[in-house]
Amino acid sequence: MNDHVKGRAERAPVENRRGWERDIISGTVVTLVTLAYSLSFALLIFDGPLLPGLQFGVSAALLSAGICSIVSGAGSSFTRAVAGPDSAPMAIMSVLAGTVAAHTLVPGATLPTVLATLAVAAFVTGAFLLLLGAFRLETAMRYIPYPVVAGFITAVGLQLALGGAHVLAGQSLTLRNLEILADPTTDWHLLAGVAFASAAVAAQILTRSHLSLPALLVGATVLAHAVFGLGGLSLEQARAAHWLLQIPATTGVFLPLAHGDSIEWAAILSGAGEIGAAAAIVAMSVLLNGTSLELWSRRGLDLNRELIVNGVANVLAGLAGALPGNLSFNRSVLNARTGATGRSAGIVSGVLLLALVVVGPGIMGFVPTPVLGGLLIYLGMNVLWDTFSRARHTLGWPDYVFLAILVTLIINWGYFEGVALGVVASCVLFVVRYSRLPIVRHDLTRKSFSSNVERRHEDSAVLLAAGGEMHVLWLRGYLFFGTANRFYTTIESRLRGAPVPLKYLVIDFGRVSGIDSSAVFSFVKLADLAREHDMTIAFCALSHDSLAAFRNEGLLRSSDRHVRGFPTLDQGLEWSEERMLDAHRHGAPHTNVTVSSWLAKELGSESLSDRLLAGAERLTLDKGDTLFRQGDAADALYFIEEGRLAIVMSTEEGAQVRLRTMATHTVLGEMGLYRDLQRTATVTALEPSRVLKLTRDKFMALKAVDPELCDAIHRMVVRTLSDRLAFANSAVAALQ
Repeated sequence: MNDHVKGRAERAPVENRRGWERDIISGTVVTLVTLAYSLSFALLIFDGPLLPGLQFGVSAALLSAGICSIVSGAGSSFTRAVAGPDSAPMAIMSVLAGTVAAHTLVPGATLPTVLATLAVAAFVTGAFLLLLGAFRLETAMRYIPYPVVAGFITAVGLQLALGGAHVLAGQSLTLRNLEILADPTTDWHLLAGVAFASAAVAAQILTRSHLSLPALLVGATVLAHAVFGLGGLSLEQARAAHWLLQIPATTGVFLPLAHGDSIEWAAILSGAGEIGAAAAIVAMSVLLNGTSLELWSRRGLDLNRELIVNGVANVLAGLAGALPGNLSFNRSVLNARTGATGRSAGIVSGVLLLALVVVGPGIMGFVPTPVLGGLLIYLGMNVLWDTFSRARHTLGWPDYVFLAILVTLIINWGYFEGVALGVVASCVLFVVRYSRLPIVRHDLTRKSFSSNVERRHEDSAVLLAAGGEMHVLWLRGYLFFGTANRFYTTIESRLRGAPVPLKYLVIDFGRVSGIDSSAVFSFVKLADLAREHDMTIAFCALSHDSLAAFRNEGLLRSSDRHVRGFPTLDQGLEWSEERMLDAHRHGAPHTNVTVSSWLAKELGSESLSDRLLAGAERLTLDKGDTLFRQGDAADALYFIEEGRLAIVMSTEEGAQVRLRTMATHTVLGEMGLYRDLQRTATVTALEPSRVLKLTRDKFMALKAVDPELCDAIHRMVVRTLSDRLAFANSAVAALQ
């Protein structure tokens, strides 16, 4: 064995040993924090009439934390993941426990029924997560509007803070019992709890270390017992004065399947809304915490895998009679920052927490009430701060009003009812806001936008002069009654106040994602308006569904000369331009311009026209004939004497794109005189046509014998290109 391999082999056990040591230390630190959280959550749920069941609540929280940490540590896509009961679901569990307790009628069945309900909530949550993960439905959770999520989390934060006040005061603090604040004993408890919460916030800001909270827990506990000793207060007296809690020394694991006879199963149905809300918030917590860990660690996570792993953990927790749990961002980061190297740390933490279930959490009876209540207040305020710090960059004042209303609904009616109403209200607000968005993407006249047909100068001049009679509109988005009706009223007011009578309305639906059935009625009214004002509407690029909806309402009938449909915007524009030209020629003498007179006007004299005609080759094309193909040599200039030709380009995917249509008395292929390249498109006759062809060789020969004609051709080409560029610039500027 060479020295390099030998050295690497000797270092490997040392590195592995150090990795295990670091994982054990990290797992122990995480266990201490999780233990404090678990006791606080148990107190939040098992308070007041349920306080006798606190030992079962502590065990359920520790079981959940242990099972979730082991499963998540072994299977998460984040190798240093820690999971367990978290703030938001536990606030819902508190409401759920109170709801079920109030609906339990059988004497002695309250505690078993509440414990069974919590286990059912964990099992249902696990099944829901597995369903989302199996069908890769994590994106479905992202469709819940953010103001609803923010309102939900805000309500959770308030519930946590109020739960902390409940632990400190020994009873719920509401507007109806504010007189308890007059009790000096209660005031001292509340003051001490708020002081601990404030110290936790200060420690987080000043140290930015996740070890600050465990250190503060230990320090505050030691300080409280020192005060008890200096004041001559025994542990029994401290518990009697509510400075310490009566924590049972033994555990109380409750297995619902083993105590089915003592459970009032019908009462569990009263908490169905909270169970559903808990499943949804755990799913959102997994996704949000997973995304946060991605950003923090700068490495991707498999969110579907996280859903499945947390789903398995919750199913096992439910069968064991534990609480719901989820991937924890804070504890996972704590695990990583305290030196965890891999999956072992989370598993170590889970094993230690399960060991505490066996040994008993009696040691937590020495933790002062202000510490536990203050911890809940700190967690609640932390949730509120995180929510509002995120929302202040995304929500406007109407959203804050909506958020306040939603929080009020959740606090007074329940999580499920509040969220359901919040989603409905968000949908209504979205419709109202969306209806205010303009559905017209562009609004131009024929003066600045035309079809892809290049026409003779006389026709172009007619269309430009009468361009105000044709309006071209591009619609976008989803059309429903509100947006479509506003579009109708816009066109109606335009018809009544336009300085130039509106004769042609070309509407492009290419960017319309869908049309509501109620919106079609607005276009039916628009068609009636067109008949009233003798206007023609061209509906262009309608989707298959939109076309069917229009036809079902009697639109686009072949006999209706006021409403027409076209597959593309360009076809609708071309058809409308032809009708406009016919209308302006009607009743006026129209003299057919010969190719000779056209060229004489363009070149400057009849003599130059005759010399060009003498040197050019005349071609006759039938419909469908090809003048030249894409890839051919660009070696000639063409003058269209009569007819119409299409310029079509083939894309790499094999699609045929019509770039332009060239009409009578236009110039084609002019770049062939100046660029020795291949043709970039194919030109085909759309109807019987006659074309004059001037090859490059002929043109070069003319330069020697007739430079005057060559200069005239140059000027004609430059003028043609300038006209095209000027109109194109006008269209681009208008579209901006």
